[in-house]
Amino acid sequence: MIIKKNISCSYTFCKKNTYIILGKIHVLKNVKLTVENGTNIHLVNGPMKSSLIFDKGSQLFAKNIYIKACNSKNYKPIKFADNGGICFNGSIDDLNDNIILSNFTVNKIHTYYLGSFNTQGILVQDIKLNEWNISSVESYNSACNGFYIKNSKININNLKILNSYRDGLILIDSLLNIIKTLEIKMLKSGKKYNKIFNINKINAETFLKFESNCIVNISGIFGDNLKLISSDLCQPEKDKYYLFNKCCQEYSLIFPQNENQNENEINNSFIRSSLLTNIIEHVKIFKNMLQY
Repeated sequence: MIIKKNISCSYTFCKKNTYIILGKIHVLKNVKLTVENGTNIHLVNGPMKSSLIFDKGSQLFAKNIYIKACNSKNYKPIKFADNGGICFNGSIDDLNDNIILSNFTVNKIHTYYLGSFNTQGILVQDIKLNEWNISSVESYNSACNGFYIKNSKININNLKILNSYRDGLILIDSLLNIIKTLEIKMLKSGKKYNKIFNINKINAETFLKFESNCIVNISGIFGDNLKLISSDLCQPEKDKYYLFNKCCQEYSLIFPQNENQNENEINNSFIRSSLLTNIIEHVKIFKNMLQY
């Protein structure tokens, strides 16, 4: 089924169909997209830069989604990335009391050959902690960076990035907390491996945290101008190949060198986020109780 107009009313993608995204398709504000478990979504390669964009205030509900690049002739999957990828937009900077929050609730998103040389395969921007309920993301063979997070605060259970053409995980003005597993394996560009992490602070506090008992499996160049606080991960050497595959007994923190806060202040930022998560979960439970 070909989708070539914005999704302007609540809609369900059914597993029996393959959904072809032709052009830049927006899921508009106040619109809920439900995707049945195991549904395939194809983004058409080519100059149109076909992409699936969730606008601020939109909703996505699914279990397992498969998003792949496809050719423009018969819309079959192709092992080449030249599309606009997938984008999630939130409302972190919106101070309106009547704000309509985004809600992205998914068990796992699998992506294959998304993005292009200068377009992200997966872009997450302006997301509040209570807008992101996507448990796991897997990014394979992105043409740009593997997973790009900007001006957001999110928790994620499992993140897997394999063979992105540029860097693995990009974090700008964001807090990312990884709870269970992180796997990033980088390709070589010529004789040199690409960077695992690209973490930068421009306007807001920026940190990556692995929770205790998180399994970390990473390989490539660690990243530039980063600080690492960890009793498990070994300290990286500049431009040297970095390999680590182990369950971390304690939490670990990675942040840019221009981040002036100390370790306690960093932890306090994540504690505040965790407290907010607990409050949100209790509200959800209470609402469910009222339904019975």
